[in-house]
Amino acid sequence: MLSPYKGRVFDPCCGSGGMFVQSEKFVEAHGGRR
Repeated sequence: MLSPYKGRVFDPCCGSGGMFVQSEKFVEAHGGRR
């Protein structure tokens, strides 16, 4: 296990991380956090 630190996500089970990328694009396209 690695200690987490701000600004990075490391999850060896997430594959390419495509879901994270698409989620960020969706949030940006819909005005971000409100």
